[in-house]
Amino acid sequence: MPRRVALFVLTALILAAPWPVAGNLPYARLGFLVMGLLALLLAVVPGDKKQKTPRPFLMWLVLLLGIGYSAVQVIDLGVVGLDGPLNYPSKIEPLHTQVADAPNTISIYPAASKGKLVDLILASLIFVATSLIVRRSTSVLRVMTTIAIVGSAASFFGILQAVSWNGELFWQYELVQGGQVFGSFVNRNNAAGFLVISFCSALFLVTYYLINWREDLEREQSRPELSRRVERRRSKVFQGITRLLAKTEPIHLYVGLSLVTIMAGILMTLSRGGVLAMVASGLLVLVVSFLQKRFRIAAAIVTVMLLIVASRFVALIGFDEKLIDRFEQISKLELDSTPRLAHWSDMIPVMSETTLGTGGGTYRYLSPQFQTFDFDRIYAHAENIYIETLVELGYPGVVLIGLAVLLCVISSTRLMRSDQAIDQSLGLFGLATLLGTCLASVFDFGLYQPANAILMAVAMGVVVARAGEIRQDSQNNSVAKPAHIRPLLAWVALSVVIVSTCWATYYAYGYESYRWARRNINLAKEHKNSADALVRKKSLAEMESALATAAMICPDLAGVSFQQAELKVLRYQKLKSKELQTSIEESLEQPGLAENRRAVWESYTPEKIWTSTSLPSLNREIYAALREEDQIALQALTQGEEVGEYLRPAYELYQIANQQRFNDSLTNLRLAQLATLANDVDRSTVLVDQHLEIALARPYPSAQTLFDCGLIYLNSGDIEKAVELWSKCLRKPIARRYERPIVELSMIELPMQPFFERVLPQNPTVLLRVVKNYFRDPELILPKRLLLIHTDRVIHGLENELAPGEFYYFLAETARLSDQFDVAAERYQKALKHEPRQTIWRFEYARCLRETGNYAAAIEQLQKCALDKSPIFPRIKPLIERIQNQQNQLIQPSSQATDQLNSD
Repeated sequence: MPRRVALFVLTALILAAPWPVAGNLPYARLGFLVMGLLALLLAVVPGDKKQKTPRPFLMWLVLLLGIGYSAVQVIDLGVVGLDGPLNYPSKIEPLHTQVADAPNTISIYPAASKGKLVDLILASLIFVATSLIVRRSTSVLRVMTTIAIVGSAASFFGILQAVSWNGELFWQYELVQGGQVFGSFVNRNNAAGFLVISFCSALFLVTYYLINWREDLEREQSRPELSRRVERRRSKVFQGITRLLAKTEPIHLYVGLSLVTIMAGILMTLSRGGVLAMVASGLLVLVVSFLQKRFRIAAAIVTVMLLIVASRFVALIGFDEKLIDRFEQISKLELDSTPRLAHWSDMIPVMSETTLGTGGGTYRYLSPQFQTFDFDRIYAHAENIYIETLVELGYPGVVLIGLAVLLCVISSTRLMRSDQAIDQSLGLFGLATLLGTCLASVFDFGLYQPANAILMAVAMGVVVARAGEIRQDSQNNSVAKPAHIRPLLAWVALSVVIVSTCWATYYAYGYESYRWARRNINLAKEHKNSADALVRKKSLAEMESALATAAMICPDLAGVSFQQAELKVLRYQKLKSKELQTSIEESLEQPGLAENRRAVWESYTPEKIWTSTSLPSLNREIYAALREEDQIALQALTQGEEVGEYLRPAYELYQIANQQRFNDSLTNLRLAQLATLANDVDRSTVLVDQHLEIALARPYPSAQTLFDCGLIYLNSGDIEKAVELWSKCLRKPIARRYERPIVELSMIELPMQPFFERVLPQNPTVLLRVVKNYFRDPELILPKRLLLIHTDRVIHGLENELAPGEFYYFLAETARLSDQFDVAAERYQKALKHEPRQTIWRFEYARCLRETGNYAAAIEQLQKCALDKSPIFPRIKPLIERIQNQQNQLIQPSSQATDQLNSD
């Protein structure tokens, strides 16, 4: 009975694994650890006298060595007398060299390594529990069916969301840091890795049922009364198909549908690594099937499904072109133009300089220091498990992982030599899963996600357990050791797993509390409204309580101190926003309020109020008071009650976080923003410069860092530095979100010449977009004309670099925005002579012809535009109708005048 309950718990764990955002939802790990520990305890409880004593597999020992080595990375080596310098990568200064009383550890950031250790313990726990629970053939079928079901469900949900995605996971779960969603996964490559394992499970079911069918057929043919029947050769194929259809049951159709759904899901993830892994797994099944003649039908079915059914489905919903485009990019891979390849090249020195690794979970703190190309994203993962493992765990970790894979391969090949259908299918499943996952891991880090790790642990646990049972049966009664040693080793190993799981559960509670609070604080900042539910008093109190729990359990985690400081800043901003809202309401209620003042107060939307009470706004007011030497205003800004209650404690917490973690850009940015609160002006200036220098110390700072640091320099009066940083910010691909604030602030604070020539990228496309988007107001007509003159000079300066069509098009756009429609029409005509298929250019040409009164020519050009598909297609017909109406209005007065003359 306990074994059945354990199997039920394990099945529930498999079904639940992907849905809490690939297992990454706060507190999901905690639930998985509890369920896994429950399943393990139930598996070792004696249920009946026939139950076998737990037997330690060699894989258990490998996993325990991995847990032990990861634990060694975070312990203080000084305790055991190892105080000598460790071999750290260049450009990295470990925390214990920055803080005097910090422990001497292999890991450069022990708190991050403890979080990674929790994930390793979770995967090991699930593997050990599976190897104890799933040994019988019926249990194997149930688990494999469960994996296929959860893969089918994840694929179906992903397909549904892909064709109706609204930008949020589950249609309402906000993504704080963005992502490429598929199903319940924020990363489509992670989703593909999960589905590859499910795909192999569906292949297992297909091969298992077909092997059984083949064995039944052979048994029928071996009967004497059947063997006397002689069939003609030409009827064998038809005979086989007839017998296959006769033995087809609903379960077989469900398995086939599951296989098709999962394959379609993998294709729709648009993950190149996932698709290659699926194809490789299918080809492995195909090759082995032809080597073992009894699998020919299985290979034929898999091939047909791969080449016809799934591809036709993807084409039906319009994803075939996207998939083709993704794979066409492989032929264009170059080191200089592909960020992933360039990043791997950058990390080669790190791999050569680390022997024992830098500690699990520390990759994100290493990668920015070695980046040699401008890419506005921190590589939190290497997008390659082998590189990341070598960097974080060093050579010992790589050896242990290689040994684990080797043991799984040996177990799979042992199963394939069995004479039972389920073992043969399971061995093939093990090899296909290993091959597919190893290939997918070249381009992804999916196994670091809890859902993928759980599924892989279950899959390999089943394979190793069944292989161990076969080996034990083949050994008969011959043993090399006394009988009492193996049970003793088993119980020692299980005890270590249980104890480590208890620690992981305790630590996970604190770590997940921190992650929950961090997500909610980030969401509250994104909403930018003090009246929002996430910024209410109760929600803030819950976040504070969660951070207090995290601080108690994970005192060395820098993120806890940082988020506690962010929460205090959030409380300050909420309080000041309410005060400003009350002040605005009182001002609007005053009798005799001037209309211009009323318009100003009414323009304060909740988002604008929230922005006006932020740290950059406070920073700007403090610098303004310093320039004007307004001591009263300065004292009110720096010595207020709210400042003492929230901002000064926040500054101290940011300092603690900065000591617990590397010189983080965001932490130093916050310290720079709050350093202006110091009573000593000279000291505050020095502190601001120091923190900004550290924040910008990364080889290629992010666009957000460049913008925020530039804003501080602008507030302090250092215009040259602000211009330099904002110029770098706008030249980044992701800088569009900072374009509007930079343009608006530059128009107010900067002279025109440095703004046009140094802040804005000297690119005609960007310059014209800035004119169109931000210079529409009538009061900006003069700066608009000046910017268009500057843009015209830039275009002429690039004449030799631009294609002739582009050159005339940019000049035409400049003339059109300057209301010189005749000149613009001529330039559009020249551009279209060089590139006549540019529909958008022709559409703008038609608009210029309309402005010059040449309605017939404008309609003619629009009719040509309607012949090609383009984004402006829906706008063509309405514009033709408006031109025709204008044309009719001009014809009617002229006809009336003609009639009047004739009557006279």
